[in-house]
Amino acid sequence: MKKSKILLSLSLVGLNILNAMQEKEIKSNIDIMQTTLAKFVLEKKSIKEEYVSINNIISPMFDFTLMGKLVLGKKEWNKATNSEKDKYIVNFTENIKSFYIDKFDLYTGQKLLLKEPVKTRKRITVTNLIIGKSDTNEVKYKLYKNKKRGWVIYDVEISGVSVIKIFRAQYKDILKKTDINGLIIQLNKK
Repeated sequence: MKKSKILLSLSLVGLNILNAMQEKEIKSNIDIMQTTLAKFVLEKKSIKEEYVSINNIISPMFDFTLMGKLVLGKKEWNKATNSEKDKYIVNFTENIKSFYIDKFDLYTGQKLLLKEPVKTRKRITVTNLIIGKSDTNEVKYKLYKNKKRGWVIYDVEISGVSVIKIFRAQYKDILKKTDINGLIIQLNKK
């Protein structure tokens, strides 16, 4: 699990390039993100101290509402009231942002290499290679085109495992014992 967290944290550094689908812009943005992360590492800044900056980088790239719906599942989503849905999305969003941002502290200078985006009919998958001294790993970002925001991430796959599926399994265990309000309380504790 620690390896997956490291892979995820490394890949998130290059995420602001995902809305720029032209190769030149992608490469330029990777360089900018690598430089930014290297600066954090070299200056020994705490990522938690830089939460606002990092949050401003990742928030526009993710569709946290869709991710929250996918994690909760159609059945549970449809059972929830509008008020419960709103509270859940707010808490889910903060929970998943914290999950991502906390992983940045694990960065130790690995190289990030973005492969060419692969477009299907309505989706794009962007694969980021994390190149360490002894191994190379893949993180895939799955995007769809939001009518208002353009291309946004709706799932991340680390070593073949979907983050949506991981969170869904965790929430399913909680929902076996309680309802959505109990889940919201659990998310608030994290």
